[in-house]
Amino acid sequence: MDQNPNIVLVQPGSKNLLTDDLQSWMSHFSKHFNLVLNRVLGSEQKIIQITEGNIKDLKVLKENCTIVFLVHSKSVQDKGYQDFLSKVAGSIGSPEADASESCWNSMKINLSKYEYNQLPDRIKFCMGYDLYREGEQEGTTQLVSAEDKDYWPRLLDLVMDIKLIRLRDSATVEQVPIYLASSASDEKLNWYQLRRELMGFGYKILPDVDLHYSTGDLKSYVQRCVDKSYLSIHILGNEYGKEYAGSGKSLPDLQFQYVTEYIDTIHSDPDLENQSNLQRLIWIPLETTNMDEKQEELIQQVKRDIEKLHRTEIVQVPIELLKTLVLNKLQESESKKLESSKVKKDGKKLVYLIHEKSDEGSIEVLSKGIQASGFETTKIPFGSDQESLLGLHKAFLAECDGAIIQYSGNSRSWLMSKVKDLQKAPGLGRRNPMLVQSVVIKGNDKAEDVVFPPNMVIIRDKDPEKHLDLILKKLNESK
Repeated sequence: MDQNPNIVLVQPGSKNLLTDDLQSWMSHFSKHFNLVLNRVLGSEQKIIQITEGNIKDLKVLKENCTIVFLVHSKSVQDKGYQDFLSKVAGSIGSPEADASESCWNSMKINLSKYEYNQLPDRIKFCMGYDLYREGEQEGTTQLVSAEDKDYWPRLLDLVMDIKLIRLRDSATVEQVPIYLASSASDEKLNWYQLRRELMGFGYKILPDVDLHYSTGDLKSYVQRCVDKSYLSIHILGNEYGKEYAGSGKSLPDLQFQYVTEYIDTIHSDPDLENQSNLQRLIWIPLETTNMDEKQEELIQQVKRDIEKLHRTEIVQVPIELLKTLVLNKLQESESKKLESSKVKKDGKKLVYLIHEKSDEGSIEVLSKGIQASGFETTKIPFGSDQESLLGLHKAFLAECDGAIIQYSGNSRSWLMSKVKDLQKAPGLGRRNPMLVQSVVIKGNDKAEDVVFPPNMVIIRDKDPEKHLDLILKKLNESK
């Protein structure tokens, strides 16, 4: 091969493992997958396919590539194909690594129901995306096609995860983790939507593996995840969900129980209580009809016990408002961390100046005014390549004490993208909230029709340095 692949598709190839419908679906999927990959990642991706018939290509799995498994019940029940998957699994990660930790760059697309224990552990724990739905007859399934409303959003979720894997590999800052507990099937669309948008804001969503543990191992895994998370989100809809691993409880219920036990533990220990920033949000959709009896019992129990559920809030609002509440909760966690911190930063406070290339000269006036008041400033060196600029931009957003956007009226879309970047900054691993965020508008476009976030200091003047006291006051508040 003249070039290492970016993506490896592992799928059945033998005619005895493929129906005509499945073969046709896989052919169309490959084209759609390639299309979305190139659009989202912004460059042509080299994709190769590996089947049980070209096993000699397994050596490419050692390269820096993302592996996507297409999994169907007919293939995983075949002994020969199981042996093939075992060889593939042996090529992923180091032999001594934990199975669930070795699949960070691997994903699987589920094309039907099947018994997960038929898969090797290193494939079983890969994050899964269902591209099938329940059939009309009980116990049957149908492939989700491009005409179905779920197809393209699910494909986008997969590609966004691939993009985030790439960003994680090259990240200069650590992402802030959020625990998004599993939902029952009736709320899967809202679960995926919330997950997609939080990832878009730069947060790391846990779990990042498929949950196929024993109940004991599941508890350990869930509590390890929430231990490093700022927020735990639980969606309680109409359905209770299927029983998990003979536990007598559904997976969403078990996760709720394990997070409750974790929060109770830290609440009983003053040292742990002071160290933890974890908050929990329980979302109940506005429309709850034909609710499962067990689910109704669970929700009523949660509502009765709310006073005893520490660090927990129940909300019953539209999904769009839920997203706002989640971001507010995360800001609260960041603020709590700042308030509880006894250690002040050494050295001068740092202000990140964000501007277009055409403003390299004029930004110096603002920079000198800020430096004269005892603060450091930093800005992007435009001579660098695009990838380096993006990395520096994210690093500065993660580390600065304040940020100022200078807008000279050249591009409204540029302005709005930078305002959005400031809103996303908490998800880039910030230790504390910014002391000040400001937009300085110098050009003819005063952007008076723009609704800026309420916490931003907006200055409209061709000589903004005359109004620096508005910004400096914010920076000096914590001195």
